[in-house]
Amino acid sequence: MTSRTFRLLLHLPAVRALLEACGPAACHLVGGILRDRALGLPSHDVDAVVSGGGQEIAQRLAAALPARLVFLGGKEFAAYRLVGEDVTVDLWDREGTSLHQDLARRDFTVNAFALDARSGELVDPFGGLADLERRLLRATTAESFTGDPLRVLRLPRLLLRLPGFAADPQTLTLARAATPGLVRMAAERVREELAILFAHPEAHRGLALLVALDVYPGLWLGRPGEPGKPGGAIAELEALPERVREMREIDTTAADAVD
Repeated sequence: MTSRTFRLLLHLPAVRALLEACGPAACHLVGGILRDRALGLPSHDVDAVVSGGGQEIAQRLAAALPARLVFLGGKEFAAYRLVGEDVTVDLWDREGTSLHQDLARRDFTVNAFALDARSGELVDPFGGLADLERRLLRATTAESFTGDPLRVLRLPRLLLRLPGFAADPQTLTLARAATPGLVRMAAERVREELAILFAHPEAHRGLALLVALDVYPGLWLGRPGEPGKPGGAIAELEALPERVREMREIDTTAADAVD
């Protein structure tokens, strides 16, 4: 797989507008837009990272598209979402850190390579392109899950979304070890990930992986508007009995494995 595969992305109107808004700042396409292009999957989102001046770039891009500008990062990090009529751009400002450091913070290697929006040069320090060809989901670093335990739930979600993919055994081990950290995550963020997972037509496959990762039994979400039960170790996934009944209608073997 070569940069030629991705060069057509540089001619997208949103990418051209982004590059113009960047001025002299370095700009790279990253994440889902590259992954989905390589796999031939449709994508209406643009993910990009700039070397600095992110807020000013986002404001200029919002005026050019036009798009509604949403500030995502708050005080923790600089990230911006631009919601246009037919495209959404997620823009990250690496704020002086290197591109390698930025890519190292990403969840899986298939999301951790970049395309220079000017030259079309590919930057792939973690072997993401090879993993795409092998249809393999592999953690970018050994700290991929401990830094953000919510990625434990994104693993089964991505496995459902990406056709023919399997998880690297070491990645499963890392995810399982990070599962206890889910209790520290905001309940609404966990619920959002699970809602996406359960909305998939093959949700029973994802739920079986949650069992393998020791997420169930164990993760308690509480009812909407209520905090989870206090304490470190926890009860059941919200609405799991109903999910198991739905699974049994689709796949009795998988349902029996969870029940």
